[in-house]
Amino acid sequence: MQSKKEILNTAKSHVKKVSSQSEKLGKETESLIRRVREIYKTLSATDKIVEDLLTKYNKKRVKKVSYMKGIPYFVRCDVI
Repeated sequence: MQSKKEILNTAKSHVKKVSSQSEKLGKETESLIRRVREIYKTLSATDKIVEDLLTKYNKKRVKKVSYMKGIPYFVRCDVI
């Protein structure tokens, strides 16, 4: 059986990992938005409509991820 200190250290490690993954997701999404901006002019009208919707969704996603960056609490954190 793990001691309280071991459980706490495991939980802290898990929170750091999730925070890191969230930050990485935000950066990847921002990169995706920049790439779309670069190729946007070459797209067909139909593709532009789709990319506009995806860009709108991705911008919301970046906002949510950046909001979560400073919050040490998550909806779920498993402690085994």
